[in-house]
Amino acid sequence: MVNDVKLLKKDDYLNAINLYLERLKKDKNVEAVFKVGNIDYPGTSDVDLVIVLNGKIKNIDINNYSITKCSDKDRYIFMHEPSIINIQLVENLKILYPFSNIDILFTKKHHEIYKINEPKKEHYLHFLITEYIHGFMFWPYRSENLISLRRIILLLNTLKYTVAIFNKIFSDNKEINDKMDEYIELITILRKNIFDMKLFKIKIIINEMLKILKFKYNYISNYLHNYLLNKFNITMSNFPLYYFGFLPGDIVTFYKNNNWEFNFWKMTIRSLPSSFIVVVTPYTNGEDNIINCFEQRKNIIRQYEEFIYFNKLEKLMMLTRMHSKYYWMIKKYIKNRYVNQR
Repeated sequence: MVNDVKLLKKDDYLNAINLYLERLKKDKNVEAVFKVGNIDYPGTSDVDLVIVLNGKIKNIDINNYSITKCSDKDRYIFMHEPSIINIQLVENLKILYPFSNIDILFTKKHHEIYKINEPKKEHYLHFLITEYIHGFMFWPYRSENLISLRRIILLLNTLKYTVAIFNKIFSDNKEINDKMDEYIELITILRKNIFDMKLFKIKIIINEMLKILKFKYNYISNYLHNYLLNKFNITMSNFPLYYFGFLPGDIVTFYKNNNWEFNFWKMTIRSLPSSFIVVVTPYTNGEDNIINCFEQRKNIIRQYEEFIYFNKLEKLMMLTRMHSKYYWMIKKYIKNRYVNQR
């Protein structure tokens, strides 16, 4: 584990954001910029920005929005590229990605009120499953020699939001909320005192959190799996394989038995509960309200993807893609080489 966290002040964050905004204000394609979340712990917090482009996009240059033009210090503060969306989809922004709170940093229009629809619990359900898959796929290996401490802290912090979304769907679930107070206390101690702690102490706290996290995610996974089996008539008639991210990347498969994984090229192939396939495959046998919301969110994702790919903005895309155009090639190879041997 690499201790790569840097001691910074909140003013450092505000200065980095303001400098970045000055560049965006000059761009004729930019309609507004939203900030998501808070900067509670400078040095470990990242900055989540959403750039809204207007409906008359001309001569777009992705480099205008990239943080690669920022200083090393500001790139550390942002940690990742901003997300980007077009004005036509802003009203469905929370259905696409249910941000808990959104602040408008600036808008070129005099109106500062944007109508943003609140998700239904079935939208949250679709989001939770797809984001569970992404989180599952991109979780760093414990066996790697170089793991960013800052990245680990941010990933550990996402469990709070996972549980919050879970509770929006299933109300306050006592079992999932058990031990959450302990978990929140540990992540707060870690983020608040990390600059005064030795690495061995940090590792002890992280290991305690990982134990809780493993239990919580297993519980959520099993709960979702059983819930979907009750709501859908799911049959596994073929070998579904879906590829996430850009090459090289990760593959996820959906199996009734999800206790296996193996490596192929620079990818990791892992399996998840078979019922999770409902988020990527159309089903006609299921509860109408769930199917309708799943289809609505997938249509919004499709519109968003068309906007992204048409304007070549993949680098600034939110994590919404169900599969890539390359997945069928990998599917054929894996099926012939591995699956038929099982």
